[in-house]
Amino acid sequence: MKLVDTLDLGSSAARCGSSSLPWGTINNTVITEISELDKQQYARTASFFVEWLVLHPYPEEDDDFHRTIRMSARTYLSLYENFLQLFTRVIQKDYINPKNNSKLH
Repeated sequence: MKLVDTLDLGSSAARCGSSSLPWGTINNTVITEISELDKQQYARTASFFVEWLVLHPYPEEDDDFHRTIRMSARTYLSLYENFLQLFTRVIQKDYINPKNNSKLH
């Protein structure tokens, strides 16, 4: 499955400044204590939005309702991608490479 029309995923973040996460301010405990059920729900929601974007590949045909869904999908997928990057970084730092326990930056 290919995600269609994703070039604007970070465009709203670009208008607000950097879209990168404040790595140093994240509490690792909060990240590692996210329940499996929550992680599964995050993934299911992302899959729903990916499928919606695939089924609605032409933004120029969107009415106001569909434009709102498209913006919500892009925003959620961008946040989910950031979550996955942060989660991966915390797991690697604390569990895979605990000797390289340098502070997140």
